Amino acid sequence: MIKTILFDMDGVLFDDKNLHFEALNTALGEEFSISMDLHLSKFDGLQTRKKLEILSKDHGLPKDLHEKVWKDKQEETIKLLSSVDKHERLISVLSDLQKRGFVLGVCSNSVRKTVLKVLSNMGIMGFMDVVLSNDDVRNAKPHPEIYWKAMSLLGVVPENTLIIEDSPTGLLAAHRSGAHVHRVKNPDGVTVDNLIRKVDSICSDPSVSSTSPKWDDQTLNVVIPPEDLRYFLDSKSS
Repeated sequence: MIKTILFDMDGVLFDDKNLHFEALNTALGEEFSISMDLHLSKFDGLQTRKKLEILSKDHGLPKDLHEKVWKDKQEETIKLLSSVDKHERLISVLSDLQKRGFVLGVCSNSVRKTVLKVLSNMGIMGFMDVVLSNDDVRNAKPHPEIYWKAMSLLGVVPENTLIIEDSPTGLLAAHRSGAHVHRVKNPDGVTVDNLIRKVDSICSDPSVSSTSPKWDDQTLNVVIPPEDLRYFLDSKSS
């Protein structure tokens, strides 16, 4: 039985792809700015420091600029977030799920200051029983640590947990956690009907285990970073 639903934030509860793209490019400046296509194909779901490592390796960003770019990106993100308003539809969805007895949480690769501001501005902080950011773990997604920590804090096991994700990085972390996984393409996919349908399908199929794939999309290509490939293969063979 599914007791807990854990949400990624960026792209799942909050449609922020343009915001992070704009904030990163502002911090990078004209010389190192990137295209939206590159941002979506290569950086979607990654924490900022990981993005900077890739930019240095593949696009010539000097490493001694990392700290300044990171700081400027966070400041620009907070500035852009000031325009985020209450999200009445999601408030209704989360309220309904809570009334049905689900324990809810957010696990995001964003920094804690950003996560708290977004959830507060959207009016959905009060529905969350746990909120974790990349400041709360040693290993960011695609490592599953953030989901393991959330489940531990809530006292639940993976087979009783459903994770809602959108990006390849997040989906890989969710799958590695051993929990059930449901993919949405954007916040419009987070509806009571969709989530209850997923929960019902899990409960009605005894063949579904915590180690079998829980998400599928023929149009989605999951790119596994080279440094994570051995971890992924080992987890599949264990």
